[in-house]
Amino acid sequence: MRSWPYLHVIWPDWTSESWKHGSPIKFGELSVSSHTNALEYNTESIGGTYSRIQLLNPNVISASNKVFYLSVDATDIECAVVKTLRRFENDLVAKLSEKAVNRLLMPGRWPRMGVAELICEVVTDLSIRKGSLSEIGRLDRSCQIANKIEQHGEVEFAILLLPFRTASPLKNRGTLPDIGEFFTLVSLHAISRACREAQLWIHNLIVKIRELVGEHAYECAEHVAIGEGDDLSHYFSQAIQQCAEVGCTPKVSAAARKRLRQMEAIRSDVRVYNGDTFVRLLKELAFSSVPLDAWLTFKNLPLIPVRILACQDAGRYPCFASVSPDQIAEYLSVLLEAMSALGLDEDFLCLINYSDIKVKSEQSKNKNGSDIYFYDRVNTLEKSINSALQDIWVANGRDQFQDELKRIDPTGAVAPLFEPLLFSLEHPDIPMIARQSNIDPDRLYFEIMKNIYRPSVNESHEQLRRLIVRNSLLGSALYCAAYEANTGSKNPDGFDDVAAMFPNALRMSIHQKDEAIGHFSIHVSPTANRTPWHGSAYLTAACRSGVVQISIELAGLVELAGARRVIPKGHARGIFARHVNIGQPIAFLAPTLAVSSSEDLLDLFSNNCLTANG
Repeated sequence: MRSWPYLHVIWPDWTSESWKHGSPIKFGELSVSSHTNALEYNTESIGGTYSRIQLLNPNVISASNKVFYLSVDATDIECAVVKTLRRFENDLVAKLSEKAVNRLLMPGRWPRMGVAELICEVVTDLSIRKGSLSEIGRLDRSCQIANKIEQHGEVEFAILLLPFRTASPLKNRGTLPDIGEFFTLVSLHAISRACREAQLWIHNLIVKIRELVGEHAYECAEHVAIGEGDDLSHYFSQAIQQCAEVGCTPKVSAAARKRLRQMEAIRSDVRVYNGDTFVRLLKELAFSSVPLDAWLTFKNLPLIPVRILACQDAGRYPCFASVSPDQIAEYLSVLLEAMSALGLDEDFLCLINYSDIKVKSEQSKNKNGSDIYFYDRVNTLEKSINSALQDIWVANGRDQFQDELKRIDPTGAVAPLFEPLLFSLEHPDIPMIARQSNIDPDRLYFEIMKNIYRPSVNESHEQLRRLIVRNSLLGSALYCAAYEANTGSKNPDGFDDVAAMFPNALRMSIHQKDEAIGHFSIHVSPTANRTPWHGSAYLTAACRSGVVQISIELAGLVELAGARRVIPKGHARGIFARHVNIGQPIAFLAPTLAVSSSEDLLDLFSNNCLTANG
């Protein structure tokens, strides 16, 4: 068995203090790095972390700095958080389903209206979709959904996310999930629920129209094969005349007649069995803004179940093999407890342990080819890295450094992974060197990371910088090879670990991909360019009253700007029990929030709606 560079775990001292120095640090103003590659293998690649860390002066990082925090009873804050997130989910479900129905019923938007198109409208909604989607891409995805409905009578989406947290003085103050991950869970659950609610919305609308039309509404007409339909022009003429005679305002009547003319213009192959009832149906459809095709399609359709399979991908990437299994298990346990507390139904969202996927994928006939691809890819990349290391180490500045990285891998996959792995791996050599040099470990961490692209005149610092560069490059090679070996579109055998476990599931992704791949790319974080496991939940005041804004920020930066840690206290039970035991914050409060006590904090959650910052 091949042994990989050992990246052992050293826990940072989460009691180290920091305080606000100099000018306030502003967040969200830096653009995404120009070095970000179009191949997005890791969400951290679009986070702009390196650019953000340039805001820091390492000299102000010290264990003697002051930490601002606000303690609150764990049980009370759990109730408040659960209530707020449920309210957020219900609002999201209502908005997604309503918008999906309205778009579906737009004349001419779809060649044919059905459940597949309605579900597609939900999961590709602009508010949750990641990246652009052409009309061809939208039609392709509706066809994917339609095929699953025809084959299985249900739709499942599988998505890789929520792996674990690595200890990082930059990103977090602990490795347990915080409110950010809970936001991800309720967002995924809301997407599935919205697919059902949109169907119920249409179903209720159909029932209402049937009651208005009266007897034989369902049987008066049916879709038939192309070319076998009746001439409907005289039926539409009668319906238009009846709309003009209805006792309503001229504006409403004119709008109904316009809709009927639009319906007539869209050719439908329909056989009419009861002319009088059909005319009444056309009239009510016009006043209800429901196209004829939608009525004929949905009137007899059952509700189609939709579920998201959230696959926790801890264990997929060997570069993180040194992360403690207990640490990963604790992370998963908190997520499962949060799902229970939030009332998330497994009929809509199911959390999958990657170990189950790994066992199943070992039985795949293409797994051997995937393993061969992985080892060949790693060996090739390692040779390129080792041969280029001397030039990489002496490169001065980010541009020169990145130019050298491009020589390592002509496919362009490794270069954009360097910074994500640099900021995600736990670097145990930093606290070790800090102890030997009697330097604060956090201060040394930030100094090395800020100057990672510049050779140091300090010999010990330069040796440490080179070691971190090498480990991060080797980690990038391992990550790249594992990603490609387990992703069907990236390896010659077409092996896909998720497809091996869930062959009937459609693929969702947190990565922005070429739409030709056919994945449903979505946002799962309140912040567009940072996922919760790559940062910490940060609460701030929104532009409008009655709203509190959640984002995912870098803990090391927000603390220097005066943010306060929200620390649960009291009896160690509930979803924050583990946070109580280790003193990990569940979120950070912006200094601009008018919260001075635990009572204020509970009121903040109870009396405000939650919104995302992008």
